[in-house]
Amino acid sequence: MSVLVMDIFKRMRRRTLIRIASFIVASIVVLAGFCAYGYYLAGRYRMKLEYTYQRALNELGTNVTNIDIALNKGLYATSPSQMVVLSTRLAREADSAKSSLGQLPTEGIDLTNTSRFLSQVGEYSMFLARKVVNNERVTEDELKTLDQLTELSKAMRKEIQNLQRDLNEGNMTIGKVERLVNLQEKEPHDETKKASNLGGFQDIESAFENYPTLIYDGPFSDHIFQKEPQLTKGKPAVSLEQAKKAAAEFLGINPNQLEHVRDEGGSMPSYVFSSGDITISVTKYGGIVCYFLNSRAVGDPTLDNKAALEKAKDFLNKRKIGPMDESYFQAVNGICTINFAYKKEDIICYTDLIKVSVALDNGEVVGYDARGFIMNHRDRSLSSPSKTLAEVQKTLSPRLTVQATALALIPSSGLNEVLCYEFKCKGKDKEDVIVYVNAKTGIEEQILILEHTEGGVLAY
Repeated sequence: MSVLVMDIFKRMRRRTLIRIASFIVASIVVLAGFCAYGYYLAGRYRMKLEYTYQRALNELGTNVTNIDIALNKGLYATSPSQMVVLSTRLAREADSAKSSLGQLPTEGIDLTNTSRFLSQVGEYSMFLARKVVNNERVTEDELKTLDQLTELSKAMRKEIQNLQRDLNEGNMTIGKVERLVNLQEKEPHDETKKASNLGGFQDIESAFENYPTLIYDGPFSDHIFQKEPQLTKGKPAVSLEQAKKAAAEFLGINPNQLEHVRDEGGSMPSYVFSSGDITISVTKYGGIVCYFLNSRAVGDPTLDNKAALEKAKDFLNKRKIGPMDESYFQAVNGICTINFAYKKEDIICYTDLIKVSVALDNGEVVGYDARGFIMNHRDRSLSSPSKTLAEVQKTLSPRLTVQATALALIPSSGLNEVLCYEFKCKGKDKEDVIVYVNAKTGIEEQILILEHTEGGVLAY
């Protein structure tokens, strides 16, 4: 009897072991399937991201080629009309190039001079065009500077072509460059440095080592970048710990979660901290947050731009920043960036700007840039307009239908600010046009054409 029981028990144990083994095998097969599917989705995402990078690089290459061509033509142009045409084209291509460059994974590389070149090249040529239009002589030094800009554009064009060739021949992918650059930040050894240089991004910046200092009457002139920020003027110096506390309070985290990674110099010296995907900068004088960036991956949008605007307003209100008035916005790669201008009583100060970026997947604020605000904001004593609104409005084109009016402070060439009447109008084809007329002289200062796209509102 006991032998029979033992035999039954052994058979039951064997069946149990078989069931357990079968369950384990089935679980492994299911998990393998999930892993394979996960790798498949990750591969598709990487491929999609790579295509986005390549498209941005190709657009950047086209923009830089057009800049190079326009600069070459500018060397031989003498008529005012031709200079204005070429300058306008340069400004448009430079703006597009900056947008394309911003979509590439260059966070680990300092591209200060590259960005400065793209900001200044169109404005400098426009400065020369204004001189020609006003029958002023373009000096030999100014022509030499134009020669230098032309040579730099050729160098940049060559480096981008080299990068495109490496990508087309399969020597490197932009995604790999991004990973190697990030690795270089953590493990600075020869292999990652060589690989990131192979990506070509650092070579582009190296082309601008001898970039000339441009001093001219324009908003991107180097003397403007070198001026003292108005908001920190006279403010006391803050310690590293005080700055870390200010950064943590701004982010709503514990100071222990922040690590000091570097200092920034220039006209706005600051401490820079990081916490995971977040980088934040605080001025060394006054302890004011300059900017922060959360570089996390952004998922598919679930919010529209209107909801993003409310999130951005709430972000500023909670930090008692303002009063601010929203102006233009643009949504790119799942992130909506809104420009806010400071409002002094009934005057909109477009000189004092703050940018807030909102992720459209969950409404989180992932970017904040107050450097324009810090550079220009101060207590102003604004004089009353010499011209009445009615007087000024009579000077507008009869093709414009005025929709709304306001007083606005706008930046002019150089370091000046101009109090203007702002006229928001409809053009003859129902396009949105904004005209700024000097409130003291009654002379048109600026005309903007607004373009409404799926991604936001652009002003030209």
